[in-house]
Amino acid sequence: MAYKNRLGTATYEYDGDSIKLQSNLANLDSLAAATGLDFYEYLDSCKTPRQLAKLFYHLQFESNHSEAEIYAAFFADLSMFQSEENQKQLQEVTFTLMGLNYQDMIQKAAPSNKKK
Repeated sequence: MAYKNRLGTATYEYDGDSIKLQSNLANLDSLAAATGLDFYEYLDSCKTPRQLAKLFYHLQFESNHSEAEIYAAFFADLSMFQSEENQKQLQEVTFTLMGLNYQDMIQKAAPSNKKK
């Protein structure tokens, strides 16, 4: 019997660069071995650009960039964290990797605009 693929795969883009990420078992094991934390624990503790670069390094999919390359391409420009668009994109990527549907989460959290 074939199984459905429910792995979260997301693409993060910044200033013309992009990286594909996936929360497959090998990537999660790699992250845990490097950090000593489970994926969800690491996400919860992720507070700096360097930690995000490490996360992206271990979860990259169909690429083999170094952690330094990922940091330089996506996180070295700290002003990008001030952009609402980038914040939203990071949230979407995180939710996708966790297996959550970002749009459903937003709709559930937002008040209804329907007129009665």
